[in-house]
Amino acid sequence: MGEQVRMTEQEFLRNMDELFEVPAGALKMPDKFRDLDNWDSLKLLTLIALLDEKYGVILDVERFASSKTLADIFAIIEAAKRSD
Repeated sequence: MGEQVRMTEQEFLRNMDELFEVPAGALKMPDKFRDLDNWDSLKLLTLIALLDEKYGVILDVERFASSKTLADIFAIIEAAKRSD
């Protein structure tokens, strides 16, 4: 695994725009990701891989299950980074 990089909210949202294949700047932190048209199990697997590859974060499944917004996912990532 390479050097881990601190993620900003803007960078996170750019990554989410790419993941969900929406125009740049379309997604905001309060957006409910499960309500997005193309949210499915493949997007979940892609999200898991993206977080591991770019930030060295393994998604906490228990916390993820209760998450609703992109801000919730960002908070999970930040918490994982702090516990390293």
